[in-house]
Amino acid sequence: KCASAILDRAGNHFLQDELQAADLLREAERLENTTLRQIVRKGVAFHHAGLGPSDRKVVEELFLSRRLVALCSTSTLAYGVNLPAYLVVLKSTRHWSSKHSKYVEYDRSLCLQMAGRAGRPQFEQEGQCVIMTERAKVRRYTDAMGGAEEVESHLLPSIREHLNNEIGLLTVRSASDCEAWLRSTYLGVRIAARPGHYA
Repeated sequence: KCASAILDRAGNHFLQDELQAADLLREAERLENTTLRQIVRKGVAFHHAGLGPSDRKVVEELFLSRRLVALCSTSTLAYGVNLPAYLVVLKSTRHWSSKHSKYVEYDRSLCLQMAGRAGRPQFEQEGQCVIMTERAKVRRYTDAMGGAEEVESHLLPSIREHLNNEIGLLTVRSASDCEAWLRSTYLGVRIAARPGHYA
């Protein structure tokens, strides 16, 4: 839908010259997905987990070789395939969660992965990321992209298992050893910094 909407507004804007247009016309014939075939001819494509492997391969080759200048994709592209870009646009910071039956914010690490596609050193001198979110969430993403967001420990829910392992390894043999071990963990550091967060 995103790729089609871009084409509706931009027309042939993504075709740089007749050579590229002829090349994309030829490459589009290799595609199985009829919608993808139509829009690739105009210099735009989409990429998602439901796309067939041969179509995904063609799209990735065309984008990496810069014959396609615009690629609309789902968040699944953030992991695995190294498809760098000059500009990455996150058109939303939320996704549907069937587990919660509502829209939820993307994980911080996934947003960083998606934004990290912009300006890969081996391909670009610089890169840009535009994040579209609710006004109330702007600070969260500004902090996350700037590295200012605090990272909290996730050890507490499984601390018994980890402590049992330390006892089994004979690292912890007494209550004072247990206290020293806890202070040496990131959880211990974060409890000292924000005790109310872990209460």
